[in-house]
Amino acid sequence: MRAFASLHRRILLLFIITLVSLIVHGSFSMDSMLSEQSRTQQKNLSPAIDLITEHLTRPLHISQTIAKSDDVRQMLLDPDFDKQLKINYLNKLESQFGMDFFLASDSAKVQINSDGSSLDLVEGEVNWYFKYKQLDDIVNADIGKWDDIHFYIDVKVFNENNEFLGFVGTSKRLKSFLETFETFRTNHGFEFFFVNATGEIMLASDPNLNPYQRQFQRIQEQDWYKQAIGTLVFGAQNTPAPLDNQLVSVEESEYLISQFSVKNFDWELYLIAPVMFNPSPFNLAYLSLSVLIVVVISVIFLGIYQSVSRLADASNVTKVNTPSGFLCSDELIKSIIQYSTFKRPAHVAMLRVAQIGHFPATHEELVEQIEISSAISNTLLNILANNDERIMVGKSHQNQWMFLFQETTYVEMNKYMKDIRHGLETLQLDVKKQSFSLEYQLSEIDLENETELSEVLFEFEQRFKHKH
Repeated sequence: MRAFASLHRRILLLFIITLVSLIVHGSFSMDSMLSEQSRTQQKNLSPAIDLITEHLTRPLHISQTIAKSDDVRQMLLDPDFDKQLKINYLNKLESQFGMDFFLASDSAKVQINSDGSSLDLVEGEVNWYFKYKQLDDIVNADIGKWDDIHFYIDVKVFNENNEFLGFVGTSKRLKSFLETFETFRTNHGFEFFFVNATGEIMLASDPNLNPYQRQFQRIQEQDWYKQAIGTLVFGAQNTPAPLDNQLVSVEESEYLISQFSVKNFDWELYLIAPVMFNPSPFNLAYLSLSVLIVVVISVIFLGIYQSVSRLADASNVTKVNTPSGFLCSDELIKSIIQYSTFKRPAHVAMLRVAQIGHFPATHEELVEQIEISSAISNTLLNILANNDERIMVGKSHQNQWMFLFQETTYVEMNKYMKDIRHGLETLQLDVKKQSFSLEYQLSEIDLENETELSEVLFEFEQRFKHKH
């Protein structure tokens, strides 16, 4: 029995080692697939980075550089500076960089544009200038010129004493943005939204979501946004939520939200990209083969395990015939305890008779011991196993019996123990007539507390030893 148990453990260990090896190899393959997917996704996001660089970062850096120019400072500082010279300067910048430029002088209270137009900066009529002048921000981005909507980048200009001189910046027609965005959306399948700190959509790939007649759409009103935030907890309700790497379902397709901070403008860019999972055929084939091998090995293992179990059962004598019934092998009881396959609540008890099994003995003494042993077995069977299928009675030595009580409460087990003692006392009266003194030790253990077979057997030995 122990040999088969050892074989069981070795087969199980071999299966576990093989399975772990396949899982490790499979994880490496999955990591490779995910890395490949991540590289693909990052590659697909690179056009969005180029978009930000070309249409936001580049104009900003150009404006910041111009704001430090001594020529610009002189133009803004002198209210009588020749207007045509300013226009010529701005025209030169427009030709060089391909963007519209403007100067807004605080001393002259006039805005000069590279197209030659000008605007008097009158408080109450020109809101942007006085609004951004009061703010601490050096750079601001805004939508203006509502009759022909433009996107503006405004950079403050200061003299050597850090005194405010005015603004310099760039502007671009919203129509040209929409043309660029449409091309981008057609080529890459992305949707994107530039959102300010309060959740207003400043620029979007969907023309219907861009500002119109001084009205701004809000990011919080978009269905995909509502789906993404779900129960997500974030700051104030008018503050855009952090949604980087969130998945949403739009028209039965999966999309990944990527979020970028445009820190100079205090904006957020939400990029809605289709999820592209396109693992290589090699990785798919390897993963499929790994799964197939795991299934095949599992089937083989179960087959071998069942065969070994049947062989162990066939080679183990589990019952001994007696005149009153069948005694099972104590090895069967020990195996049930060892593998914890008993039905709870469960108890195990052991009986040891001192005068049986001592050698050398005469022929008459040996016959007498066998008769007493058989009588004890019959008594135990009549009290226990023959009356209750939950109880197993096994014999391990000539003078030792083991009982397993399954699905038996402590009260029920205690009653059976009393019945055993009564039966042994009755048997003792009979054997005394044969001048044989029946001395025995009987003890029980609750298997809820100790389920290791070695601990159970050791506990019985200790108890029997102390009773001597």
